[in-house]
Amino acid sequence: MIERLNTVARKARAARIPVVFVQHESADDLLQYGSDGWKLAEGLEALASDIYVRKKATDSFHQTELHPLLQKLGVTHLTI
Repeated sequence: MIERLNTVARKARAARIPVVFVQHESADDLLQYGSDGWKLAEGLEALASDIYVRKKATDSFHQTELHPLLQKLGVTHLTI
């Protein structure tokens, strides 16, 4: 799965399509922001130029900057 994600991300970057990583976090378990458990999977090619969105709810749009960000970028379609 990691290699498939990397392939899609590489193609998106080559086409100048934004790559967005949404990371779930919680305050009191292994997904605490900045902890080893919170980090992206090993082998995932995430670049500093990619976009990172932090979330605390199961919905990536609930109380995050994702929707306004996508609107600002003019994004009308998502590949998830």
